[in-house]
Amino acid sequence: MTNPDYGFFLSFLYNCWIFFRYVFIVLVIAFTIGGLNDFFIDLYYWFRQLYRQIFKRKLIKPLTLDRLLAVDEKPVALILPAWQEAGVIKRMLLNTLNTIDYRNYFIFVGVYPNDPETQAEVDQVSQAYPQVIKVVNSKPGPTTKADNLNEIYRGLQQFEQQTGLTFDIVVLSDSEDIHHPLSFKLFNYLMPRFEMIQIPIIPLETPWQSFVGGVYMDEFAEMHLKELLVREKISRILPSAGTSTAFWLSSLRKLDEGNTGQIFNPKSLTEDYEVGIKFGKLGLPQIMLIQWVERVVTKEGKPKPRKVKELVATRAFFLTEFKKAMRQRARWVYGIAWQGLKNVGWDRRLKVNYSLMRDRISFFANFLYVFGYLLILYLLIVFAVHLFRPDFGIPPLVRPDEIWWKLALVVLFFFFWRILMRFIFVNKIYGVGQALLTPIRIVVGNVLNFASSALAMLWLIRAVSTKKEQTWIKTEHEFPAEKLEVFRRKIGDLLLSRHQVTAKQLEQAVRVQKKSKKRLGQILLELGFINEEELASALAYQRQWAFVEIDPFAIEPGLLRIIPRWLAERYRIFPLKIENGVLHLAIDRIDLGLLKSSLSDLFKIEVKFSLTTSYDINYAIEKAYSEEFQRVVVGRRLGELLVKDNIISGEQLTAALRRQKRTGESLGEVLVAEGLVEGSFLERYLREQKEAEISDRREREELARQMMEKATKKTDKREEPEGSERLEKPEGSEGPGEENEENKEDEEKGE
Repeated sequence: MTNPDYGFFLSFLYNCWIFFRYVFIVLVIAFTIGGLNDFFIDLYYWFRQLYRQIFKRKLIKPLTLDRLLAVDEKPVALILPAWQEAGVIKRMLLNTLNTIDYRNYFIFVGVYPNDPETQAEVDQVSQAYPQVIKVVNSKPGPTTKADNLNEIYRGLQQFEQQTGLTFDIVVLSDSEDIHHPLSFKLFNYLMPRFEMIQIPIIPLETPWQSFVGGVYMDEFAEMHLKELLVREKISRILPSAGTSTAFWLSSLRKLDEGNTGQIFNPKSLTEDYEVGIKFGKLGLPQIMLIQWVERVVTKEGKPKPRKVKELVATRAFFLTEFKKAMRQRARWVYGIAWQGLKNVGWDRRLKVNYSLMRDRISFFANFLYVFGYLLILYLLIVFAVHLFRPDFGIPPLVRPDEIWWKLALVVLFFFFWRILMRFIFVNKIYGVGQALLTPIRIVVGNVLNFASSALAMLWLIRAVSTKKEQTWIKTEHEFPAEKLEVFRRKIGDLLLSRHQVTAKQLEQAVRVQKKSKKRLGQILLELGFINEEELASALAYQRQWAFVEIDPFAIEPGLLRIIPRWLAERYRIFPLKIENGVLHLAIDRIDLGLLKSSLSDLFKIEVKFSLTTSYDINYAIEKAYSEEFQRVVVGRRLGELLVKDNIISGEQLTAALRRQKRTGESLGEVLVAEGLVEGSFLERYLREQKEAEISDRREREELARQMMEKATKKTDKREEPEGSERLEKPEGSEGPGEENEENKEDEEKGE
């Protein structure tokens, strides 16, 4: 092709023709191969969905909450590495502790000796929640995330040796994670049938104009709902996503070669990815768990409750700034493509290599996008020039009769197909509004991935030339306070799922609520649809508090001196126990305000609340602080004696005691009113028991007198040394800081 005289700029465009023709040919070949690769994954997914819908739908029993609850809870250890996380770690821990629907678990937080701010935040939480264990790294930070995880694992082993507790399940976590309440229940149900479980990670929704944050939303929705699922089914190998991965601990220990406590590769930036691959290579069963649960919800402005499906997944905050996101993704690309190739290598099985290839090829594929956009820019410039210079006779890059043109049409089909797939999976999680933005965010994602791969390439060149691996690139985490309520079920939803109200009753209560400023639970109570105990129990479950029925007869008298009557009546609290340096109080409301911190400051001890009913608080205060307390205790002994003699059952006694709390009647009056015993029988029974008690007391006194006489005869009389004095309890020693009282409690509890 000859070059006519068009001037410098037009001649330059003309001379670029041959270069961009070859670029066009290379790109359509590469994008066709890549499109077929992705298309295969899509077809596998949709044919699998169709097969399950037609042939397995009736065979698969839906996983219900009852089935999850029927399995005894195995000990779970949540491990969380932290370096300079003082701004988020406390809120993350408290949110996890207050939302996870599981009891038998501990949280191990790995911190560094030169990070006192993060340590202080963890210490505050661990004082109130003994299941939070701090593990201090033996080396100053930052090391690598893998090194921190290994230190946590060694701390976990030491904890097992000291306590005798053996963990069954280990769950990986990060400092920005919001765990689903049922996630531990699912792990507990499916293990050890599966020895590694990965649940989806879903980025928290960002505003529509945050395109970088939107890229994370789009890519994770498609990757975790489709791609990882298909790859696990095809290759039986599942890379760990670094968080929300559960391991069967006895299987994880198999990676600890030589029993050195080093499971994770400390020289890798994506140690979690490598562990998942190693699990698969060992033939240990893995699963990408996509589990939806049904919930009944009420939306604002719509009184009628409706059922919705909710994905059991971990929500997390992802970066929204281009530069920070580029560095994070560069770490992923470098760790997976380069370090993964070096540390894990390939496999003899073709299907495993196919899965590994999809990860590693992205390192190179991301560079093709920049050439694609340069090609588009070149074509746009040529088109614009044609508008002003129709005589500019540059030929098309390819002719319609060439194979490259036909491949370009195939690439165009794959491009729109990719948009459709992305739209479907984003819509599943975030709705239509966010899904409509996927075409724009695909472009932003391509630019971001190119920049990340370029940075990873620079790190690779530096690592090869200096023989030093890239160090841990810490991601700055955020934990938005407004997202903490994401999994907290509404009270109407809870009561409905417990079958304590009907949908019609809930609908009626919501209508009343729209006309008043009262809370829904209070309205349901006033309408008589639930009782106070049902409401308090549901509120306690919602807030992950303990629900208690107060037994004032079992309270240590020393606790009543710590919380005097005026304090109990003013704040409607009642002391339960002191355990592990924590004062446990019962309260009949959930809006604490500054009460918790005020009491902690007053008593110089951590305070933890349990929820109870108002009549329990009233009854406990009235009885425990009254002069008639001993008479009430006698009444309590009466009930225990009746149960012991099989005159009434334990359930009947419990019901009678509840009525006694509400009405203020004596226990005998309640038993007679309920028809459980006759009045004449009760009088005769009490008289006989009193006579038996008097006789028994006389026998004990006589036996004690005889033993004393024998001891006196055998023991020489000894004089007390001069100056010996009997220690008297000093005046004013009673109070919240009384050491003797707390020691006495610890001894009685066997602490």
